[in-house]
Amino acid sequence: MPYKYGRRPPKNAPALQFGRFLASTVPPYLPKADYLADLNGWQVLGNDVAGDCNAVAWANMRRLVTATLATEYYPTQAQVWQFYETQTAASTRMAPAAPTGREAAMTRAWTSKPAWSTCTPPAAPMA
Repeated sequence: MPYKYGRRPPKNAPALQFGRFLASTVPPYLPKADYLADLNGWQVLGNDVAGDCNAVAWANMRRLVTATLATEYYPTQAQVWQFYETQTAASTRMAPAAPTGREAAMTRAWTSKPAWSTCTPPAAPMA
């Protein structure tokens, strides 16, 4: 028999018994492994001038995956720009108009972020 709002009657299934799980032992920890120790020479790849953090994240992830699974490959700055241009118009990538009004206030708020912030503000003014 269906209930209001599509609800179904209770299943009346037996509850899980956790006694077996709680009595078992925890497996030993794996030895410490630092997978990033061999990877040095990280690059900013335009994140400091254009705010292309998504494209830089792609480049860094590609480097990590290829270093783990195959021969390490770190995308070039030109490839990062090519990826970034798929997300924003090429005409606004490096030549933004000066922000005014609300956009200027938002730009001030973005540029006042602490140094540990991972993304810089976008180069193009917000519409």
